Amino acid sequence: MGLFSRKIPRRKWIDIAPALGMTLKAAGNDWYPTFRAHTAANGLTPTLTDPARHYIAMLQLSSVAATIVENGYVSDPTFFLELVYIAMTGRPPAQMHVDVEKYQTVRPRQTPDDPRASLIAWATVMASESSTSTDKAELAAELVSYGALLVVQAKISACVACGDQRGAERVRRAVR
Repeated sequence: MGLFSRKIPRRKWIDIAPALGMTLKAAGNDWYPTFRAHTAANGLTPTLTDPARHYIAMLQLSSVAATIVENGYVSDPTFFLELVYIAMTGRPPAQMHVDVEKYQTVRPRQTPDDPRASLIAWATVMASESSTSTDKAELAAELVSYGALLVVQAKISACVACGDQRGAERVRRAVR
């Protein structure tokens, strides 16, 4: 890796992508109990269904995708993301493409590149998936805040996994 290049050699992807996927999976698993404890204190009772768990993974994956593309870490983001997806979900890479297409329909059509709008759309779907009661709007508002934490964690994890400590520090400073 050159001094002025952030590109990760392809031979290292086999080590980096699964480690990043496992880090994200652990972060997603740790995130939910914290979220549930906070929402329970506010009288909300979300449940973690398998589809909701997968929505969490897809939010993390989209954050990683944005990070590696923005920073030019890899030459073939699709293949790298497939490796991360396999480690996170245990599903085949072809399923990632189906999931991406499915979750693209969740995004608002007017502003597909607006991260805030995408996070709100994600939270709305997650609230519908996580709650059967009438508290879905309030739960979605909480999910926006807590979903932002997932996004930040995924961005930092991607930077660290790709050896970009300065990039991780920039993300940390941006959210302080």
